[in-house]
Amino acid sequence: MAAKKNIFLVIAISTLFIGPIEAARLYKVIDEFGNVSYQARPAPLDPGVITEEKNFGAGTKKSEPSMAQIARKNPVILYTAPNCNSCDVARRFLDDLKIPYADKNAQGSDEVSEELRRVSGGLTVPVITIGKKVLAGFTKPWLVSELEKAGYPVAGKKTAQQ
Repeated sequence: MAAKKNIFLVIAISTLFIGPIEAARLYKVIDEFGNVSYQARPAPLDPGVITEEKNFGAGTKKSEPSMAQIARKNPVILYTAPNCNSCDVARRFLDDLKIPYADKNAQGSDEVSEELRRVSGGLTVPVITIGKKVLAGFTKPWLVSELEKAGYPVAGKKTAQQ
């Protein structure tokens, strides 16, 4: 009888320690409408969602998606042509921000020219695509705004053009 009581006591005490270990990490998720939920796993990568990781006893930190995750979800493509000053400025701007992008020369390939025509409806360069968003021409505030919407970390960074 005493042995059963001791076994029960050991099991009861061990479950007290196992529960907090499993519940030591909780994610607070705030969607684009301001709705708050608490989850055991981080939210899927979405630019409109803020995820805060709560480690009980270890403080709170924000879970930031990596640049590779952002680039996979919203790849940046810069369509250019030789001797295009706006193309060069856009290229330098993306380089300064350390945004990964594909640089496609529309004049060097019929395939790229046809792709540019499909994407933008014409052959004017520069054209920048961020995921499915198409920006015809280079306008710095517009590009920064669209990069931020796509989740790229550009706020507060200094560039050569600033």
